[in-house]
Amino acid sequence: MFGGLAIHTRHRKMRSHAEEPQWVLVGDALHNVSEFAHLLPTCRPKACCPICTQAVILKLGDIRVHHYAHEPDVKCNANNPETALHLNTKFHIYNELQKGEQLKVEKTCSGGCGKKKESVWAEHWREAKVEFSIHPVRPDIVLLGIGSTIGAIEVFASHAVDKQKTEQLKKQGLRWMEIKASESIYHGDKAWRIEQPLPHLRIQPDSDAWKCEECVAAEKRRAEKPVQVREVKGETLNAYPTVEREAVCEFCVNRTSDWWYHDTVSGICKCRSCYRQGRY
Repeated sequence: MFGGLAIHTRHRKMRSHAEEPQWVLVGDALHNVSEFAHLLPTCRPKACCPICTQAVILKLGDIRVHHYAHEPDVKCNANNPETALHLNTKFHIYNELQKGEQLKVEKTCSGGCGKKKESVWAEHWREAKVEFSIHPVRPDIVLLGIGSTIGAIEVFASHAVDKQKTEQLKKQGLRWMEIKASESIYHGDKAWRIEQPLPHLRIQPDSDAWKCEECVAAEKRRAEKPVQVREVKGETLNAYPTVEREAVCEFCVNRTSDWWYHDTVSGICKCRSCYRQGRY
């Protein structure tokens, strides 16, 4: 759980106040620093950084977002804005998971029409763990049942889960989702709550892909027509999409057969939905 160290100087680049680290260890328990704002400074508990475990100073004033700071001579990666963003997002999600037994997501129709629906992704977990080791991987958050692992959550600030870790998670047979770290998840009145669908970048395995009734019907109609296909430098241009030609869009990461063209080598496509949204 303890990341590498980074030099902390007075001349940092401009950062959002919400990118200051906001979660501390009091004893062995994680707490948001705002939980202690009502206490006088002399009555506040000793708090430590969850990365370096050094004692920290709680900053609970009325102007800036509540956060903590290290002593001037302490060098810790939590001072990095990207690290703080990652930690704040991860710990907020973890804290919300303590309040319920059902985690919902919002699925987008894989047919490319843009329709969405809520779906239960995980439920009835016994406990949630931060960076629980499932050798050889250590996901950011793991949902544990009785004698089983229900699912895992990976949070990233700048680098998505790479191919190696994706394969390791697959070998473990884990269901997992990837979350983009964002202030919108943990900061302000509209911060994510357990009762709401959790915004995600992708879900693996993608066997739970959903397609609305209208797109299924339209696909059946298209399948009855002759498929007009031509090869252009290893790419297949698709006139009438079919189920057999489904691929993963490089922009929205949805599996769809409604694409403009498909790279037959990598299996990646560019879907019509992303084209209509101006993504390429």
